[in-house]
Amino acid sequence: GQLKGDIRLHYGGPVEPGAGFVLHTADFHGPGTRVVNTTMAMTTEMSVFKAIVEGHGPRHSLFALGYSGWGPGQLEGEIVRGDWFSAPADENLIFDDDLKTKWERASGRAGLKL
Repeated sequence: GQLKGDIRLHYGGPVEPGAGFVLHTADFHGPGTRVVNTTMAMTTEMSVFKAIVEGHGPRHSLFALGYSGWGPGQLEGEIVRGDWFSAPADENLIFDDDLKTKWERASGRAGLKL
């Protein structure tokens, strides 16, 4: 059958803008699921949507189209150069709906004051 409902769509990056993925809590594992760390996973198969609709999907999730990619060593070089700041992953920050303050809160976790 056809699934119906609303979903907030995020921009994952400029590479393959027609390719979607679901970033979600690691409590769901299905076809196409890749574990990111102990609390996060990513699924590229439509089965995750069916699981969400049926009430046995991940506790938290977000859907994105496209992604950003780097060549071998490129991202590491950008980090060394100071182009990026990193912070510990925070499930609450990643999955909450307060988009207006998300950037400010994320930069604060990385030790920046904007």
